Amino acid sequence: MVIVAVVLPLLALSTALRHAGIALALAAANFPQEHGVTAAILLCLLLNIAVSMPWVMWQRGRISTAITRRSA
Repeated sequence: MVIVAVVLPLLALSTALRHAGIALALAAANFPQEHGVTAAILLCLLLNIAVSMPWVMWQRGRISTAITRRSA
């Protein structure tokens, strides 16, 4: 249970952030002169980080609770 409580949030966060990196690489390769595409993807990435921070804090509390219950 503790491993699942630690691994699942990590996988969810890495999946959410990976797509912005792939989009940026594809946009840079296919549209090297278009700066608007890069700016839009970076804006999406910044919004993703801003929205993810409260979720990370919440998951941190869940993980510590799971570890405390497991060790007790």
